[in-house]
Amino acid sequence: MHEHSDNQIPLDALRGYVLRRLPSGESSLSRGRVTAYRMSASFERPGHPEIPYNDGEMWTDESDRARSRFMHGFIFFSDWSESIRTDTSGGLAGAAADIILEWYSRYPSRPAVNTMAYHDETTAQRLINLLNVREAALPYLTDKKILLLQGIIDDTATLLESEDFHSTGNNHGMFQDLALINYSILGTWRDNRCRNSLFNLGESRIKAYFLDCFTSEGVHRENTPTYHLMICHQLKSHRDLLELISHPDVEILTSTLNRASIFATHSVMPSGKFPPVSDTTQKSLAWYAQNLFDDPEFEYAATRGRRGSVPSDRVLVLPSSGYAIYRSSWTEKGATFAYFHAAYNADYHKHSDDLSFLLTSQGVDLLTEAGPHGYNYKDPHTLFAYGQYAHNNVVVNGKSVRRTDTHADTVHLFDNGSGKERLSVTGVTGRLHGTRHSRSVNIFEAEGETQIDLLDVIESEFGQKYELIWNLGPDVVPVVHGQGFELFHEGVKIMDALMASDIPLKISLHCGQTKPTYIGWRCPTFGVAEPNNAIVLSFGGKSAEILTKFRLKSFNYTNRGLLEVEPIWEKFQDKCSLNYSMSPATTSEGSRLLVVVFSAISGLGDFTYNYRSSLNSCPANILYILDDFGDQGAYYYSDHGDKYIYDATQNLIETKLDELGLTVDNLVTVGSSKGGTAALIHGITAGAANVFVGAPQILIGSFLEKPHPNILEFMTGGTSSKDIALLDCLVFDVANKAERFPNIHILVGERDHHYKNHVLPFVRHMAAKSQSVDLDVRPGLPHAEIGPVFGRELQKFLSTHLLEKASDENSEETGKVSSAQISSSGSNSSISLTVNSFGGEEVSFKLYLESEVVNTVPYGVFRRYSWSNLPAGRYRVRVFLRKTHDRSSRDAFTTRWVLLK
Repeated sequence: MHEHSDNQIPLDALRGYVLRRLPSGESSLSRGRVTAYRMSASFERPGHPEIPYNDGEMWTDESDRARSRFMHGFIFFSDWSESIRTDTSGGLAGAAADIILEWYSRYPSRPAVNTMAYHDETTAQRLINLLNVREAALPYLTDKKILLLQGIIDDTATLLESEDFHSTGNNHGMFQDLALINYSILGTWRDNRCRNSLFNLGESRIKAYFLDCFTSEGVHRENTPTYHLMICHQLKSHRDLLELISHPDVEILTSTLNRASIFATHSVMPSGKFPPVSDTTQKSLAWYAQNLFDDPEFEYAATRGRRGSVPSDRVLVLPSSGYAIYRSSWTEKGATFAYFHAAYNADYHKHSDDLSFLLTSQGVDLLTEAGPHGYNYKDPHTLFAYGQYAHNNVVVNGKSVRRTDTHADTVHLFDNGSGKERLSVTGVTGRLHGTRHSRSVNIFEAEGETQIDLLDVIESEFGQKYELIWNLGPDVVPVVHGQGFELFHEGVKIMDALMASDIPLKISLHCGQTKPTYIGWRCPTFGVAEPNNAIVLSFGGKSAEILTKFRLKSFNYTNRGLLEVEPIWEKFQDKCSLNYSMSPATTSEGSRLLVVVFSAISGLGDFTYNYRSSLNSCPANILYILDDFGDQGAYYYSDHGDKYIYDATQNLIETKLDELGLTVDNLVTVGSSKGGTAALIHGITAGAANVFVGAPQILIGSFLEKPHPNILEFMTGGTSSKDIALLDCLVFDVANKAERFPNIHILVGERDHHYKNHVLPFVRHMAAKSQSVDLDVRPGLPHAEIGPVFGRELQKFLSTHLLEKASDENSEETGKVSSAQISSSGSNSSISLTVNSFGGEEVSFKLYLESEVVNTVPYGVFRRYSWSNLPAGRYRVRVFLRKTHDRSSRDAFTTRWVLLK
C-alpha cells in the first residue's frame, strides 16, 4: 500500500452509515431474484433474459458490455445481502463465496488485454458488492473462505488505489474512490494506519472530482440530466458521511450540491421525468425529491407540484454549460416545455446531439430523441442511438459525426436576451464535416400562447447534402406537407410546423428504416428499439437558411380536422412526397377515364381540394392532388427553381394511368384559377386528351408580383423582374415543347381581368401554332364568381361529352383497328380473351384485377389467351398492339369488365 495523509479519521464511527448505504436486498423483487437463482442457478437481470450461471461460463460472453458489467461487477449480489443474513443454514452464503472464488480462479490478475473483468468502474462495483457479501456472509463462512474472500477484496482495493488504474475526471473514478472509502471503513482486518491512508486518498480524489465535475453554472459535465442527478446523489451521500465526523470539506460540498439543484429542477419535464437526452433513462424522480436536494423547488418539480414550492423562474439559460430550458407554466400539467442543448462538456455519455431541440405540450411529447439503447457498440440500434439521426439536428452527406472528437471547443451557446417569459439563444457547432451549423431558438408568448421560431443557418466551403431531422413523439400522428407537417394526438391537432428557406427543401417521413441508414426508431428502455416516426428535410448547397415556425394554437396550417372529418391524404413518394386522394370509377364507362383535379389558391396555410362536391356524381376515376408546397402553393411546379414538384406530379399521373390500365387518351386535367394553370401545364405536358379549365393565370409571374410575392419567391427564389419573366414564360414554354396537344377548353368571365391579360394571349399563342382553343366567355362574370359556374360546367362537360365520347371512341377504335371478346368460363375461375385484328401486329396483354396488374403477357403473334384459377373479383384486359415492321407505332385498348364470383 502507498503511504498517504496521516490524518486520523474515526473510521469506526462511519461503519454504520456505510453499511446502510450498501444494497440491502430487502425488497420483494430482490428476494424473488434470489429465489430464481436457487431454483435454476441463473441470474435475473432486470429487463433482460435470465443469465445461467453455467459453472462460471457466463463470464466468458462479453458480446454485450452492459451484460458483462452486470456479471463481472457482481451487480447481481445487490439482491443477496438480506437473503444471506436470513438463511441460517449458510447455504446462500456458501454459494456466494463459491461464485466469487470461481470468478477469481478465472481472473486472478489484470490481463494485458482490456476486458470487462477489470474495467475501471466495473472493478469498483465489484469491490462494493464483495464488501457487502462479506458483511452478510461472515457468520456462516469457514475461516478459510473468509481469508480467501478478504484476500480477493484486498487485491481489488490495491488495484483501485493505484494511480495508473484510476479514472480521473469522470464518474468511473468517482465510483473507484467511493469503493476505496467503503473498503477503508469496512476493512477492519487491515491495520488502522493503512485504512486511514486509503480513506484520505479516496476522500482527496473524490473531493477533487466533485469540485471539478460540475461547470461553473452547476451542471455535471457528462451531458445528461440522469448522470447529473446520480452524481449529486453520490455527492450528498459523501457529504453526509463527512458530516458525521465534522470534516472540513462539508461546507464546500454542500455549496456545490445546492448550486447543482437549479439545473436539475429546470430539466424536469411537466411529466415529472427528464427528457431522453444523451444516456438519460426516463423514470420517476419522486425518490430523489425526498432524498437528494434540500430544495423545495426541485421537490415541486420532481413531485409534479404535490410538495415543495413553485420555482420562481420559468426560463433557464446556461451559456457556459450549453443548455436553455423554457416552460410556459409550473402549475399547469399540460404546460409547454422546450429543451435546447449545445453542450459538449466531456466525452463521457456524449451523443452526437449538438443543437438538438425537444418539445412537449399538453402532456404529449412532440419533438423528442430516441433515447439510449445501451453500450454494445456492435448493435446497430446502439450506434443509431448515439448518432445524429436519433437527435434533432443536421446531418451532412448522410453520415453522422462521431460521438466524440477533438472539436468540443467549436460547440457554444449564446444568450440573445432571454427573459422571464422569453427564451432567445443561439447554439453553434463546428463538428459537422466541413460545415458550421448555428441554430437560433426564439420562444415568446403572445396573448397567453407560446410560439416557437427556429432559424437554422448552415455554412460550408463546399457543396454538401444535408438532412435536418425531427424525431416525433410516439403518441402523435403526423400529416406531412411540402414544407412542413401537422401533428395530431387522438384525432385532435396539437402542433404544426412550417419551414421557409432560401433553397429547395424536400420533406419525407420515415419509420423503422434500416437502409441505407437507420432512421425512425426510439429506445424506451435499454436494449429495446421500436419503430417511430421521424421527419427528414433534405436540401443541398454551400449554405442554407431554414426558418421553422412551430405553432401550438394559432396554427400555420388551417386546421381542417384531417383525422376527424376527411380521410388522410394518400402519399406518393417520388422526387418529393405528394399528397393525393383517389376516388375510383363507379361505372364501366367511367373506368375509361381519369380526371385529375388541381386546386386554386386559398389562404396562407390553407390546403385542400377543389370541386369535390361538383364531381361527387361523376362516375370516372378522380385524382385530387394537393399543392401544399410553401405557405400557399407552387402551381404544382417548382421550389426555388427546382422542378421536382412538377416531375413528381407528372410521375403520379403516369403511375395512376398505368394502375388503371389507361393511357393519356383517357386523361382529362381540370381546375380553375391557379388550378386551371396547373391543369394546362400538366395536361399539355402529359399529352392529355382534354384540358378543361376556368380563368387560368398564364402570365404567372405578373399575376403573383403584387398579391402573392410569397409564391413567386418560393417558386423562383426571388421576386425580381427576371423571376417574374421566368414564370410569365412558363405556360408558353410548355406549349412550345408539346408533341401533341389536348383539346383545350377555357371558361372565363368577360369582366375577369384574366380574360384579356391571360386567356387571350394564350389563345393567340396557340393560334400561331395552328392549335385551336375552345373558349367560353361568360358576359358579366368576374373572377371572384368563377368557382360555382366552373363547377356546373365541369359537371356538364364530363357527363354529356367526355364519357359519351370515350365510349364512342372505344367502339370506333375496336371496330377500325381491332376488337376483343373477353369471357369467363363456366367454373367462374377462368377468363378467355380473343383478339380480332387486321394482321401484321404483335399483341401484348395486361390482366387487371380492379386497378392492380396481376399478369403481363409479352408481345407475340397469338390472338387467343386464357387465365385460370383466378380469385374472385372484377377483371379486364388491356390489349397492346404494335406493327411488326415498325415497333414504335403502337395502339392500345381495354376490354369490358368481367366479374368472377
